[in-house]
Amino acid sequence: LSENNQTLNLKCIEVDANEEFMCSHVQQAIKEVPSMKYQMTVLTDKESLEELENVNIEQKELSDYQDLDLIIGRDIKLLELAKSSLKPNGLLMIYDSQNALKISKDFQIACNFKLEGSASIFLLQKPKTFDKNSLDVIKISENVSEWLEPLKSSLNSKSHVIVYAQNERISGIIGLVNCIRR
Repeated sequence: LSENNQTLNLKCIEVDANEEFMCSHVQQAIKEVPSMKYQMTVLTDKESLEELENVNIEQKELSDYQDLDLIIGRDIKLLELAKSSLKPNGLLMIYDSQNALKISKDFQIACNFKLEGSASIFLLQKPKTFDKNSLDVIKISENVSEWLEPLKSSLNSKSHVIVYAQNERISGIIGLVNCIRR
């Protein structure tokens, strides 16, 4: 989530959460990211959920929401509904117990977690489109003088930037990305 969003305040919704809730697992993961805040809402018919902390309970439809960073659900029908509610860089997390998920051209798989049996959790996102000529790829190494000025130049030019570290014992790339975001 944090890699795909420039915001430090995520808006998340779990839909059709009448069974086991996945949002509590997402909350734990978000809490691991320093300075990341979230607003978690569960759309359900239940009136209260004592087992969930810091979660808003609403009896609304997903179509009532816009600009969401994350939509969580179990129903494959969410693929169609989520298109208009997600931010352009938002993510859709679907629990698929039957291994029957058919992904439309409106989404691409960002990640697939295999669970026991035939179950999986898919993290989907809308395909990104950008001019490949405005893409800068910069390798981060221990020698800061090799990459610092090209990185500054790329960030100032507003081009898309990919930073990576490979075969480096200590790169500090996570800290670097967190500093750039601020």
